[in-house]
Parts: sequence; C-alpha cells; structure tokens
Amino acid sequence: MAIPGPFPEKAEKDTLVENQILFQMLKPLTQDAQYASSNFAVMYLRPTQANYAGWNLDKPRFSASVLKSTVLYAAYELRNRAKLAAPGMKADVVLGNLEAAWKPIVQHAVAGPANFPKLAEIFEPYTSTVDFRDDFLADLKSMATYSNTEASGRVIAKLGHQYINGVLAKQGLYSRQKSGLWVGGNYNQIAWHPSPGHSSYYTATPRALLRYLNLLYNNSLITTEVSKEMKSTLANFYSERIWTNTPGEYDDAKSYGKLGWEYMKNTKIKILYDAAVIARTSSSGNFDYGIVIQGLTASIFSKLVVELDNIMVGFHP
Repeated sequence: MAIPGPFPEKAEKDTLVENQILFQMLKPLTQDAQYASSNFAVMYLRPTQANYAGWNLDKPRFSASVLKSTVLYAAYELRNRAKLAAPGMKADVVLGNLEAAWKPIVQHAVAGPANFPKLAEIFEPYTSTVDFRDDFLADLKSMATYSNTEASGRVIAKLGHQYINGVLAKQGLYSRQKSGLWVGGNYNQIAWHPSPGHSSYYTATPRALLRYLNLLYNNSLITTEVSKEMKSTLANFYSERIWTNTPGEYDDAKSYGKLGWEYMKNTKIKILYDAAVIARTSSSGNFDYGIVIQGLTASIFSKLVVELDNIMVGFHP
C-alpha cells in the first residue's frame, strides 16, 4: 500500500471575491502619499463569501515575522501527513519509513538547496501516533505567539525551507509565476534561498496573506480542530494594540493574527507589518474582517488601521 505523500493532495478552496465597491472606498487611500508606498488590503468576512480589495495586491515584499504564521501551518501539515501515513507501521520504523518515502519528493520541492525535515527532532520517537515533541511544540508556540527569534530559528531549521514552501505551494499560497508567501531562511544564521525573483528571504503579497487568513477563518486548513488551535496561537498583532485602547469595539477572544517589524536602514525607526482577522463590534452589529498592512512607520501604520477600519464599518450592511 502506497504511503500518503508529504504535501496536501490539493489546495483548499477559499471564499475570496474581489469587490469593486470596496476598492472604490479604498481608492483615496491609494492616492495618499503617506500610504502609497505600502501594500494593504482588507476583506469583509462572511461564512460563504469574503469580499476583498487592496493596493499592490500581488506585489511581493519583505514581510518580517508575519511569515512565521505560515511556518505554524507547515508544522501542523507535516504532523497531519505523518499521521495519515503512520497506520500499519511498527512504531520503531515510522519516522525512518517516512523519510525514505518522502525525502526525494521534499528535498527539491522549490528553489534552493536540498533539505528535509528533521523528523526525530520534531516528533516523539518510537510511537505510531506521531505527536510533536514537547520541546518542538513549545518552540512552535513561542514563535507564533511571541515571535521569539531563537525559537523561530530552531523550528524553521528543523522543518527546512523545502518543506515549508512546498506546503505553501501545494496549498495555493505560493507559485513561481504569482509569488505569494515565501520563507527562505530561519530568522537567525540560516539563509537558504531568497524568494525567486526577489532579493528578500521573507516575502509575502497581500492577496496570498488574505487567502491564508480566509482559509484559517473558515477552518479549512487540515481540520476544524487544528485550524482553531492555530488561530488561538496567533495572538500577537499590531492592529490589536490599537483596539485595546477603544473598549467595546473589538473582541480579543475572536481576533487573531501575526505582526512583523524591521528597522529602517541606518535608523532606529521601526517599519511595521501585520496580517490579522478583527472581530469588530459596532452599533450596526458585530462582524469580522481581515486586514493586511505591509511597510509603514508606527504612526502612519496606526492612522491607516483606523482609516481601513472606518471603511469596513461603512461597508458593513
């Protein structure tokens, strides 16, 4: 009997629908000089459809630690594929069998040097249940929740960029033609390969980030239970910090996302990045929306968050 492969069999369907009314509402922001150099997008979330619009939707750019949220997904997908493959194998040969079957597929999945997940450092050995090692799971959560650099380095080094980006490609979140989400290093000493066609090792487009948030929102990644577990882990995003100052307008328990930042070259000025789902409360009723912002200083970032929120409140029926 053939062992199931290391990657998803097919990309899950999202519910994204580009909306011209929403784009027209965003248009003044795209013409505002303080925002025009950034990428940004929003989507109005409903169970069956997510209307969206944005600026520079398909422009890949460095996105700092925002990409760590997708590493979280890759780790859970690896566990899922291993659990599907393990039944019927003796406990002491599971990891060896998986490496033998999967390594030729994974190690050349995308551009860059050949590498393969260090299965014995990710999963508990000598068990057919295929569960994360406690130390790996702790690092995974520290990476996703607190963006801890050392934990991120260990997690990504163990997974390898071939597996991470191979999963993203199979899930319709990256392609060489359209770009998307790319993790080409481990945020520490390892730099495997820059995003093809780009100088950065950590790139994202707003459209791909919206798709990722949309799949999470609809619990479409792996299983409903796993999607919910990932959402509960993604609890650190910049948009959240603005809403904590406005009680009654934001539901922290139902919101999630991932932030990123870098210093502007030769300065101590921070450039911010964010990808999140906001559970919004308003006088006209509660609703959810997704927000992506890439590449703004803190003060301008905060202004754009408020501008986009006002647009989403206005778009809400």
